[in-house]
Amino acid sequence: MKRLSLVALTLGMPLAVLAQTVYTDDFTTDGSLATPPWYNISSSTTASAALNPGVGLALTVSSGTGRDQQEVAQFSGTPITLASVGDYLTFTVHFSGTGMAADTGGLLVGLLNTQGTPANANEVTTATGGATANDTGYFGIMGYNTTAGTSTKFYTRQGGVAAANELGYYSKMTAGTFVQITGASFPAAGNAILADSTAYTLSYTILNNGVSGNVITAVIKNGANTTLDSWTSTDNSGVGGAGLYNSFDEIAFGNYGKAGPVNLNITQVQVTDLIQPVPEPATFALAGLGMLGLVMVRRARR
Repeated sequence: MKRLSLVALTLGMPLAVLAQTVYTDDFTTDGSLATPPWYNISSSTTASAALNPGVGLALTVSSGTGRDQQEVAQFSGTPITLASVGDYLTFTVHFSGTGMAADTGGLLVGLLNTQGTPANANEVTTATGGATANDTGYFGIMGYNTTAGTSTKFYTRQGGVAAANELGYYSKMTAGTFVQITGASFPAAGNAILADSTAYTLSYTILNNGVSGNVITAVIKNGANTTLDSWTSTDNSGVGGAGLYNSFDEIAFGNYGKAGPVNLNITQVQVTDLIQPVPEPATFALAGLGMLGLVMVRRARR
């Protein structure tokens, strides 16, 4: 342990790489949903959003069937790239709601890359083209409960100029602009039952697993403790079996009210990442000095 510490001190580097928070919002200081960073995407006038500073961001599906309500924001001015094996990005949503236990819809979530054209306007009803049409990345829908209807599914978002602007729900996208990840369909019977007026967290993680592909995991917890649901799948549709997408600068989340009404209150969102540092040439030189120091200490003791 002393030798390891000596190397770390010699290199001037920490012993471990820790995850860091790169974006957070508790919706207490935003002035309006009509200004950055948040934009609203609704599939119907019966789906809407309202900002209540100090309370949360309310997402409402008031009536009708098959209504989706989403919020989208650019969390980084420069895309964060998962370049090395072990790099990951986690998007966490803290929420509570009503109507989930009686609805057969689900939660929507995504990590995407704007390709340099972030959202610049709110939208109501399905639209095509526009700022978000070329977004690429991953998204999923997580069913609210065990009632037959909505199973949990994960997708890659392929983008394209003709793609509908909805980011996290496949039925509103143009065919061919999204692809379901192989094996990423989990029966509704495996879902937990989300109760009304209860605090939950949804964590959505993309992990670079090298030539084994990108591992996509979604976890729902009661508060921050008890795990209620956990789903994992792997995207290996990229070159050589790696993941298809590794750069992200945009988050999307919301709800799909299959039988409405269903309402969510979002109290906080957070993006964390763990990126392996890339050693500079000078660092390699310091590593050599560190090993030389260990040799000298060992010889002195002899």
